[in-house]
Amino acid sequence: MQYYKFVVYDEPYCIWDVDLAQVNLEFIESMKPEYFENVVQNNLELLESEEKNLAAISIRLTYFHAMETFFSLLCATLQASNCVVAWLQKYPPGSLQKMVKDIGDGKEIMTGLGKQQLSWEDLSNTLNSFVLEDKDKETKVKTKFTKLWRILADDFTNETLVSEYNNLKHGFRIRPGGFHLSMATENIHGVSPPPEDFKSMGRSEFGTSFFMRENICQKGVPHGKHHFKLKKHNVNWDPNTIGMRVILLRYSIQNILSFLRIVNGIKPDTVKFSWPSDLELFEKAFAFQGGVFHMSYGPTIRQEDIEIFTKEEILEPYQRIKKSK
Repeated sequence: MQYYKFVVYDEPYCIWDVDLAQVNLEFIESMKPEYFENVVQNNLELLESEEKNLAAISIRLTYFHAMETFFSLLCATLQASNCVVAWLQKYPPGSLQKMVKDIGDGKEIMTGLGKQQLSWEDLSNTLNSFVLEDKDKETKVKTKFTKLWRILADDFTNETLVSEYNNLKHGFRIRPGGFHLSMATENIHGVSPPPEDFKSMGRSEFGTSFFMRENICQKGVPHGKHHFKLKKHNVNWDPNTIGMRVILLRYSIQNILSFLRIVNGIKPDTVKFSWPSDLELFEKAFAFQGGVFHMSYGPTIRQEDIEIFTKEEILEPYQRIKKSK
């Protein structure tokens, strides 16, 4: 019987199996990151059809899905490179986000080699472990991945985008479609300015609308955690540039899998690392679209505006015994 001790962020675990090395390698070989690119390519073709908003949402969800796959695989590699399959079965999303944020903030993280302070540059140079005769190109490609991973980490840990992802994957609690924001100054108080006075601040055909919950009561208020309000958020985005990011994520995932193959005993000369032939894709995927891309609104509800019910008062109607006729 074999065992492998590891941590997920800072929580310790131990997995047992009769052949952990075989299970781990079998899992690594089974992953197919080209799935993400396939979803994007199939839906890009539908952006001119009547189903364009649904196609755009599919691309957006694939972006979030690919990001989670990439960062979970990266963190599993750092903490359990010889048994990533076990790490991936145990990680909670919150711990993954904390670890990604810690890396971006330059904090020490627990790794299989002890506590380390690792930058995205360190990780790109290590995990993209290919060697080219053209050293300038090798440096350029690894630098492109460094910048990519740093930007993706910001998206992955952004509170609004985390909520958007959760609303998409849990019950599809969103409205597809973008928003248009325009502003003008009132010449007469209470009278809306004429349409020609309004200046556009941002417009997109594609985007997402969803609700986020917010606490009403201050931290530590008795029974305050049971009370909350909702705020509506609107996010604009371009499915074409999002699709490019997914393609870059596919390369990133593939390269981590290649690194893991080497770590787990596969001969390096049989392992392939890859990147786009057109390195401009790294810039095109984050081209500035202009205008406001996010807005939110909701009623102003303060702690003093509400009656703070106790847990028992909220539960009381549910605990009544229904009398039979």
